[in-house]
Amino acid sequence: MVTDGLVFLIDAANTKSYPGTGATVTDIAQGVSGTKGTAVSLVTYNGVKTFQFTSTDANNFISFTSGTNDYEFSTQSVAT
Repeated sequence: MVTDGLVFLIDAANTKSYPGTGATVTDIAQGVSGTKGTAVSLVTYNGVKTFQFTSTDANNFISFTSGTNDYEFSTQSVAT
């Protein structure tokens, strides 16, 4: 995994990024907090914790605001 020079990093397995419960997700690279929608689950797949986007529910997203830019990740798209 690349760890040098990152501009964005969220990691479901890293408690600095996501403590395992709640709605706050932190971009470790920039220290910016975002929001995890209630339809995004934390699951373990092949021994690795990951975020699971499983529906088209309106709460199926992870979003961040950095400066004047908004970012949203979902099963539908990655938007800026």
